[in-house]
Amino acid sequence: RYRTLPDLAFNGVLENKSLMVRDGAGNVTFQVDPDGTSFHRGKETFASGVEATGTHPISMDNAAFCAHASGTGSPGKAETAFPPNTVFFYGRDNSGGSTAGAFISVSAERPGIYTEKKLPSQAANQGATEAMDEQLEILAKASSDTSQDLPAEFSHLVFQQPQSLPSIWGVSSLPNTEAILGQNSLSTSTSAAMRGVHIGLGVGVNGQIANANSTAPAVWGVSNGRGSGLAASMTGTGVGLIVDHNGAQGNIAQFRSNNVTVARLDKTGRGFFNGGTQMGGADLAEAFTVEGAVSSYEPGDVLVISTSTDRTVERSSEPYSTLVAGVYATKTGVLLSEGSVEDAGTETVPLGVVGVIPTKVSSENGPIHRGDLLVTSSLPGHAMRGTDRDRMIGAVLGKALENFDGPETGMIKLLVNVN
Repeated sequence: RYRTLPDLAFNGVLENKSLMVRDGAGNVTFQVDPDGTSFHRGKETFASGVEATGTHPISMDNAAFCAHASGTGSPGKAETAFPPNTVFFYGRDNSGGSTAGAFISVSAERPGIYTEKKLPSQAANQGATEAMDEQLEILAKASSDTSQDLPAEFSHLVFQQPQSLPSIWGVSSLPNTEAILGQNSLSTSTSAAMRGVHIGLGVGVNGQIANANSTAPAVWGVSNGRGSGLAASMTGTGVGLIVDHNGAQGNIAQFRSNNVTVARLDKTGRGFFNGGTQMGGADLAEAFTVEGAVSSYEPGDVLVISTSTDRTVERSSEPYSTLVAGVYATKTGVLLSEGSVEDAGTETVPLGVVGVIPTKVSSENGPIHRGDLLVTSSLPGHAMRGTDRDRMIGAVLGKALENFDGPETGMIKLLVNVN
């Protein structure tokens, strides 16, 4: 049985026994163990006004602790200048297999965990909550200055209001010091040092530079080994990487080798490459509309300029046509277009004008040998060997790279160069 004691103060030796206070039902509401470990059930109110409420009983076996700020009273301030290398919180369970400590914030106006590293002189004169409020003002200003210029689909990338706060917020006022550092120290590990996962509609990792004068990157990936400094992996149907430049000038992307820029894309989408470019295709083509349905045309068709519609091509149908324009390309390395890069081009065909292109041919004017000049034939969409020099001026499609002995029609590689 437990009896109610009058108000008294305890001053004695525990002698390897716990000092416990129980409620009327016998439940332990307060306990102090001989090693100094204490247990509080319910709410603990501090002199500064901060309240911490336990969300569930504490298990003394694994030292699990969960607390949240109730949002009442005045925020606490760090009034003491702690010595260097002071550890403010360190939690570890006995087995190492579960979380030792957890902080849960039910306030939408404060992050779940706010950590700050400052110079000693600053730490003694300014509280952590004051610095956090200062950072909130900076973020709010950065949001108001940039959000109005962003497309609607990117509106979630900036802090639109104080409630849009991170779960973990690290601030560093020291030079060359990371606010948050994720490090994987196991040499054989293939896991990420830091991972951002979002199962909603937001981004996994958001990097933002609030200082307009800063030249540092918002997200910086460094690799000292064989791995990538920055990698994007996609399993869905979205875009692997989006770079949205909303400034008045600058480059969308810049690539360096040994701190020297070797390639860049400017704001207009124009590319600059120091070492030239190499494409996987075999020809240069341009997107053209055609007479009739696009689906009625096939790769390898010989195409001529239409006399009925401007900037339109059609399948060739007569020999030695001086309207010859090129071949329906099969493996284009560079495709020129008057449309934008987002234009699917479903209503056009790639007209190959220069390069190696598989072309439909006919033995109408005899066998074709390597190096023969080819012209249009009477068979629609086919080329043949050109033999009438007078008629070949302005009618040559290109030079044969393969022999063709027939019979009738086939497909050979042609070095297209209309002249």
